[in-house]
Amino acid sequence: MKITQPMVSKYIAQRYPEDCLQGIADSVVKIIENHKNLSFSFLVTWEKVQQGEEYYIATGEHILSNERAEVITNILESLKLIKGRKLTIVPSVKMNIAMSIAQPVSSEDIVSIPGGLIIVNDMLAGYNEPEFGISRHLSQILIYAKSLNKSISSVINIKYSGELLHQLKKQKMTFYFLTKDYKLTTKQYKFDALIHRGMFGIEPICYIFGKSAIEVVEKCCQLSESDRI
Repeated sequence: MKITQPMVSKYIAQRYPEDCLQGIADSVVKIIENHKNLSFSFLVTWEKVQQGEEYYIATGEHILSNERAEVITNILESLKLIKGRKLTIVPSVKMNIAMSIAQPVSSEDIVSIPGGLIIVNDMLAGYNEPEFGISRHLSQILIYAKSLNKSISSVINIKYSGELLHQLKKQKMTFYFLTKDYKLTTKQYKFDALIHRGMFGIEPICYIFGKSAIEVVEKCCQLSESDRI
């Protein structure tokens, strides 16, 4: 049905009291009495419909297009590559992965992990499903980077350090430094990473970019000291 996992959870957890159902029934009756058109939709499924099962109606904004479904699938595949690794470049503000549709306008067009990725028993882990409109900061960074280079569609934030700088050079990745307001001083259209040195209350962060979430995770693993080949 291409409905996001969080919305499925909400629908499953939702309970309708009798007075609410009565209100819906009264509204339907009024529509019929006023001789207005009453529209119905049908669900087509390959699975056999079991008697007694409950069904819920999804509003338009929660139904995924093919493009949005593909973006979520790419994020999920990238998580398989990174979860369980002993990465040394996880920032204090948590690591997160974001990926956009082809022409993003706002954070609502960009998917990321609610709550980000965390370290559990020295391993990278995440317990929430990808969702659109979650990470405003990464969304702003990604939209800005995409305005400079249209081939960019994904970003991951990692811890910045002198060792990381050494690894970026060793892996021959192109990088530039951002100003305090997260902008480039000169127009550069080809880059693998953008670095913000941080300031009071803001942790130094390196943003790794790529054409997909899988690509940025692969770059991230190349830069992690414990995952070097």
